[in-house]
Amino acid sequence: MPEGHTLHRLANDVWDAFGGRPVQASSPQGRFVEGAALLNGHVLRQTEAHGKHFLADFEGGLRLSPYSPANLSRILGGGLNAREDFSLTNNLAAANPAKLKELQGLFLEEATKYRVLPIDDRVPD
Repeated sequence: MPEGHTLHRLANDVWDAFGGRPVQASSPQGRFVEGAALLNGHVLRQTEAHGKHFLADFEGGLRLSPYSPANLSRILGGGLNAREDFSLTNNLAAANPAKLKELQGLFLEEATKYRVLPIDDRVPD
């Protein structure tokens, strides 16, 4: 994991190279084809770093961030609202057990596909 100062420098370098222009995104190894397609052709509006997190905002409301509440809310089918629940402490898993089971299955499927499961003797059902 890079240190925070490295990500701050990276955010500045990415902005200098691509800021204010449409980006061309691809996935040479084929692991991130869908994500690259989402960003491809969109104008990079802002880059920043917070601690050890690199963030990039694109036109159309796209944000490259693993922890964006908007991205998580979209994935979860709604429910996350940082304006009403600033600390995001609502237990969405308890309120939506079927969605939790669906996302757990999706996680195991994707983790198996990209070979990122922990090294142990468990296999997805």
